[in-house]
Amino acid sequence: MRVHKLNRAVLATVLIVGTVLAVSAIPAFGESCDGEGSIFDGGGDVAGWCDSFQTPAPTNPDPATCVLRRVPAEDAPFLPPNFWMRVPEGYFVGAYYCDGERATPLSFYPEAEPLPVVAPEDVRDLARTRIQPPPPVAATNPPHEEREAVVHVPTWLWLEETYWQPLTQTDAEGAVVVRVEARPALATWSMGEGTTTCEGPGVPWEPGRGEDETYCSYTYTHSSADQPGGRYEARVDVRWDFYWWLNGEPQGYFGSVTVGSPFSVAVGEIQAVQTR
Repeated sequence: MRVHKLNRAVLATVLIVGTVLAVSAIPAFGESCDGEGSIFDGGGDVAGWCDSFQTPAPTNPDPATCVLRRVPAEDAPFLPPNFWMRVPEGYFVGAYYCDGERATPLSFYPEAEPLPVVAPEDVRDLARTRIQPPPPVAATNPPHEEREAVVHVPTWLWLEETYWQPLTQTDAEGAVVVRVEARPALATWSMGEGTTTCEGPGVPWEPGRGEDETYCSYTYTHSSADQPGGRYEARVDVRWDFYWWLNGEPQGYFGSVTVGSPFSVAVGEIQAVQTR
């Protein structure tokens, strides 16, 4: 490293030159201070001013323990008063502090670029894509995988209670904090012969429960004997509604998605037996 010895007679001239050069050659982290007031850029030219500093500057500061701080004029009385009027536009005088102690000479650092303006709706839509409601699993009584449903007898329909729960996602960009919630709203049961809708998961069947204890059922009027494979092709679809909050304030509904899964049902008839 070349060390420049500057006398007070040329101090003002070098100060102006150094300030101008700093605009085009801003010293990087860890560039040297000669102990007598000069900061050198990579080419050895004076690019700014610093104080006498005994500890070598670290070349790779640990971001976990080192932070760049602005140094005000009152903390650098060794700098000429007019120096602060000649700091290049868009730069500040600062130093890195590691573990609370200053670890680098003073230098010029660019001001942080302003944060881009973030549209809350963009953050909301990103959070929305991260919520993926799972397909529902149909449950019926009689169990559609094991037994036939019976014509003119209600078939109970339901989804597990654990499925019928809201899903949430929170995302943040700068000062914009968005929470999105997806809520199951409506189940549509397409039973092959007809359709019914239920504003809820339905009621799981248990022995001893009566037909009036569920709000979600379907009653077949025809057997499935004439259907391919002897079964009705059925399906349950659930509509999920999306709501959002901006920085804790409710913003309301902003869309829906429907997810579903197929199943099949065999339907038989009870034959009356006449006796004498």
